[in-house]
Amino acid sequence: MTYALSPSQAGQLAARGRVLLRRRQITVHQAALLDAMLWGARRPGSAMLTASLQVLARLAGQGRSTVAEGIKRLAELGLIQKIKRRVRVAWGGSVASRVVANAYRLLVTDTESSRQTAREQTSIISIMETPSLEQRVAAKLLENRRKQLEARWIQERSAQNWPV
Repeated sequence: MTYALSPSQAGQLAARGRVLLRRRQITVHQAALLDAMLWGARRPGSAMLTASLQVLARLAGQGRSTVAEGIKRLAELGLIQKIKRRVRVAWGGSVASRVVANAYRLLVTDTESSRQTAREQTSIISIMETPSLEQRVAAKLLENRRKQLEARWIQERSAQNWPV
């Protein structure tokens, strides 16, 4: 599902963030995070963005914990919606679930009812297809190659009397 965000809607969201800042409902750091999400992390015209905390921290010039707290606050206020994502991957002959970077949806709310749904936190699980035989064989070959390289690395380190 694609969500569009026009330049005027992005401006409205930025203006709403400035109003919340003046009312002291968000901090300067949270306002900077919102700006980074609006103008630096998303593609033009899209209301969705996928970025790790590290990327958002770099864009906003903040620490990861500050960004995590800011995302929580912005979601509480209905400015963004956090979408947790997981993928299933082939791992050691079976399937494992891994956490990937969260997605965020920038929300422009017009009515009270839409504000209420904006606060709901959504969890979306992205599931990849069950690995085919070729994928399982490739994963096994990669795992064997990794073990060979690790063994060679350990052997080289011990030959040079380096701690392993």
